[in-house]
Parts: sequence; structure tokens; C-alpha cells
Amino acid sequence: MVKKTAKGIALFLAIIMLFSSAMVVNAESTLSIGSRGEEVRQLQNYLNQLGANPRLDEDGIFRNGTYNAVVAFQRSKGLTADGIVGPNTWAAIRNAMNERLSNSLTYAVTLTKSNPTALVNINPGKATSVTVSGGAATVYSHGGSGDPALYNASGTMVADDEAGHPHWRYRFSSGQTLYAGFYGSGAPAGSYYVTATFDNTSAPAFGNLSISAPTSYSMSAGQSGTINVTFSGQGIDSVDTSVSGSGLSASVSNISWRAYPGSCTATINVSASNSSTGGTVTFQLKNNSSGVIKDHSIRINVTAPPSSSITLTPSNPTALVNINSGKATPVTVSGGAATVYSHGGSGDPALYNASGTMVADDEAGHPHWRYTFSSGQTFYAGFYGSGAPAGSYYVTATFNNTPSTGVTLTPSNPTALVNISSGSRVAVTVSGGRATVVSNGNNSCDPALYSAASGGTRVADDEAGNYHWRYTFSSGQTFYAGTYGNGSGSYYVTATF
Repeated sequence: MVKKTAKGIALFLAIIMLFSSAMVVNAESTLSIGSRGEEVRQLQNYLNQLGANPRLDEDGIFRNGTYNAVVAFQRSKGLTADGIVGPNTWAAIRNAMNERLSNSLTYAVTLTKSNPTALVNINPGKATSVTVSGGAATVYSHGGSGDPALYNASGTMVADDEAGHPHWRYRFSSGQTLYAGFYGSGAPAGSYYVTATFDNTSAPAFGNLSISAPTSYSMSAGQSGTINVTFSGQGIDSVDTSVSGSGLSASVSNISWRAYPGSCTATINVSASNSSTGGTVTFQLKNNSSGVIKDHSIRINVTAPPSSSITLTPSNPTALVNINSGKATPVTVSGGAATVYSHGGSGDPALYNASGTMVADDEAGHPHWRYTFSSGQTFYAGFYGSGAPAGSYYVTATFNNTPSTGVTLTPSNPTALVNISSGSRVAVTVSGGRATVVSNGNNSCDPALYSAASGGTRVADDEAGNYHWRYTFSSGQTFYAGTYGNGSGSYYVTATF
């Protein structure tokens, strides 16, 4: 949840310097050269407000500078100018501070049941008295500009930021008067409204609530973005976000409540991790008592970032390539010559050389490519056609003299290359459902399917009209791809679930 942060203590002391007189009333100690402590610091504060020249350091130590300021004040009030702050000097300071507070008021407003709203116009560093008449009421500020604050007659700030926006809210007794101003003694002139909701009267309903924001937003994984939001309505105390989906986070910043309850603005900051697949960010308007009073959902569409380059090695022979529209990703084989093939994904994969010439496209019988790389050689994985959309697929290297140990076919990765050394077989397992598996690609090695890693029964051989086999696997079932006569070779196997 986003709420305005508390102001620094230095600014708080500054506003007390402007309005305060309560501390003077309770100050009884006699102070003089050498005195130390909080009362000395208060004295220095008041003298500064009353025009001490030069301005005093408010360090709580009664030195020559404080002495000279006291003497100057005593002379201005016709007191004995001895530099000692006793009862008479304290009384004079109290009267001067009360006069200063009185002079700070530009005018007064009274809120009643028949006239519960008023505009307060405030001069720089001053305040306007606000009185509630006709019953107890909760008063709140709204609209205008600046940073509104509410003070008592002693100059103590009694209300500042309401959770989530810069306006104040305070409960007045019937006949009570407080002082509407701005935060900080150096605050510029400004104006805003004050409205009283009297006891036993209906508070404004959560009316005219609206949120204007997009319904969807697209971004890349591993990146951050911003979404601009406009909202308005009565009864909003704060704004917040909620997130559903993997790898997403969101927060709210740059909230402008200046026109509240009219059109306000905010920024949603969205971040997607490298593994994020998207989700939903919901912008919420909240009331302190009622919780969420209105929300708006934004679908976050996350696309994988394009791969900068990938390297296939004997220990890491498989990688996912993410490809932007009309682009290609460098694929390098390291650690020996290898046959590389594409699988999984969507679209129409193709392989290009550095000059942009397509060197491999559809393997016979399916849309994926197969190509032999020398050790250290680089080619470029993309899609067929310069206007091809973005997409992704896997590439796997089968290094020379490295037979496949086993492949698993799934709905998301239904194709694999089996590399068979002489007299061996490769386990083929189907996972994720019942599927019909076919061999395709290379015809010269005469593919066959067996029930066991060695021996066993040949369960599928030539499909009518070609040298490839076809067989239906139950989910989780394993058979063994080999060649007729136990020779060597390689070919693809593809499952249709």
C-alpha cells in the first residue's frame, strides 16, 4: 500500500517555530549565561521567530549570542536589559508569540450543517482558523495544492498526511477552532477546501469512483516498465496493487492527489523476472474502513527476451533460442563436431550462415532443421522468411561418436533426434499422455523399434511406402529405437499426442 512518508524532524521543528507558544506558557526556569538544556533551545527558537539578528544557533547553550538577543528583546519591550530570562521576560515572550500567531491568520471560516464546505486561502507561512458549529464533525481537506496541515492554537501540528495522500482529516468537537495551513514555515501561499461531515449525518458515499488504465500491457522478461493510471472519486484513502502470476512484481509511485476527489494520477511500476510468463496486476482504490472499494485489472503479457547467443557443448548439448521478429540467434558448437537439430516450439525454424544464406530448413517429414557443425563453427538460428514473427524453439547437438542415452517426448517437446551406434538402441519414452510416435528424417539407416534394449521383439519397422516406423505408446511407456540389422545411424522420432 502506498502512503505518504512522514516528514523529517527538521521540517516539523520549522513549523513549530512558526506557530508555537504552548512551550512558553509552561516555561518557568530562569535562564542566563551558562544555562543549558531544552528550555534554552526553546528560548533560542522563540527569539529567532521574533526576529533575533543575527539568527541564533538552536543548540541549547546560553552563550553571548543568546545573551545579546535577550537584551535586545528586553529593550524592545521596555524591560530591564540584564540578559536574564526570568518571569517578566518569559511573560513578554509569551505575549509576543501569541500576537504573532494572531497576526498569522488571514481570515476565519465556520463550518455548519447547512454550509459544511469552505475554501481556505492561506498566505505564505500563515494559517486560517476553522471552526465547527452545530455539532461534532470530522473535517477533511481536499483539492488545491501544496501540503496541507492542521494546527492547534499552540502551533502544534495535529493532522497532516492522511494515509495515501497529502490531505489531512481530523475530528472537531462542536465549537472547536483549529488552524488550517501548510506544512513548513517556508510554505508558499495556496488554497484548498475543508469539508465537515457532522455526526448523525450521512458521509459522502463512495461516489463517482473511476479508474482509467489499459487492460493489457506487453513487456519482455527480465525487464521493467511503467503504466500510467488516472483515478477519481470520494472516499479514497490510499491506492495499492495486487499481483497474480509467476515472476511479476508491482508497486505504485508518483501519486498526485492535488485534484482529489477529482482526477488524480499514479504510476504502476511493473517488473518481470527472466522466468516470468506473465499474469495480472490489479490497481486498487482503498478506504481505511472498507478496504478495496474499486479495482482495475491489467493483463501483463511477457515475452522471452531474445537470446544474445548460445553455445552447445558435450556437457550442455541443448538450449532454448528466443528469436525476435526477422532476427536470428548465433549458435556455436564447442568441444567437437556435432549434428545439431531444432525441435519443439512453433513456427518454421531455419538455419542461416553469416552471409544470411539459409543452409538448413525442413527435415524430410517435419518442419525442423538438422545440420552438421564443425567444432567452433557458428551458424544463426531463426525462422523462415524475413517477416517471420518472433518465437522460440530448442536446439540440441549430438556430438560425433556420442550415442543418445535416451529421449523423452512430451506435448511441449514432441520431437527428438536419436543417434544410434552400431548394435545399440536408444530408449524412447512418452510422457504427458498417449501418443502415436513416428520415425522420420534419414532413410538410409532403416529405422526399427524394439521392445527391449537388447534382444526383445521388433514391434515396428517399415511403414507402408517408406522405411520408417509408426507405433502407439501409452503415457509413460518406453520402447527402443534402433535400426534393422543393428547397424548405426540417426533419425528423428516425433510424437502426436
